[in-house]
Amino acid sequence: MTVVIPFDGNDLDRKDPLLVDLMYYDSNSSSYILAVAANTGPVGSRWVEEAPGDPAPTLATLNGRPLGDYGVYWNEVTQTGYVWANVDHSTDFGSVVWLRGDFEPDWDVDFRE
Repeated sequence: MTVVIPFDGNDLDRKDPLLVDLMYYDSNSSSYILAVAANTGPVGSRWVEEAPGDPAPTLATLNGRPLGDYGVYWNEVTQTGYVWANVDHSTDFGSVVWLRGDFEPDWDVDFRE
């Protein structure tokens, strides 16, 4: 499935939008792990799209990418974007901005499949 979590400029706390990743909390290691890390297929390269003024890629576009792909879309003009990943497991997913002082996704959106 493709997991998509939106965010905007307020969520970034003046951080670079390309520092956002889709993560899940692993209770075994008590840490956040990249959402695609548990996929049975190979993990693809990070895919990043910055497209001021262009429409965001559709869910169908993201679903069409190989399992293991992940990345972030950011529109500088509207100050909105989303982090996404194709995953083959269910858990609670959230978005994390790297280099936050406490490494806690205080503003994340969690859900369970």
